[in-house]
Amino acid sequence: MVFANDCSSSLPMWLFFITSSHDGTASITAAFTPIRIVCQNTLNAALKGAINSVVIRHTENAGVRLNRIGDLLGITNSLSNELEAVFNHWSKVRITDVEVKKLIQLAMCPSVEV
Repeated sequence: MVFANDCSSSLPMWLFFITSSHDGTASITAAFTPIRIVCQNTLNAALKGAINSVVIRHTENAGVRLNRIGDLLGITNSLSNELEAVFNHWSKVRITDVEVKKLIQLAMCPSVEV
């Protein structure tokens, strides 16, 4: 199962995937990855580089935990949209070189010794 964001977006494409073994020997894994999964090799690469992954062991509570993935995805999607709006706003803010230097100095938190 793979869902992708809008291909026309200027943001990098992230794909969502869920994987499990058919015999219950492997955990259920749901994650985001930039890798399009087409075979076992790309699945292995996607698992290795996955972000925001949820791993669920095959137990009696697996169904309940699977339902929580939907909640997690909803939160992630909501926060992603909010963060996109913040970054879009920041991209329109104009500041001078002096202000940039001051922001960098503040971010570095220089001490008296430095």
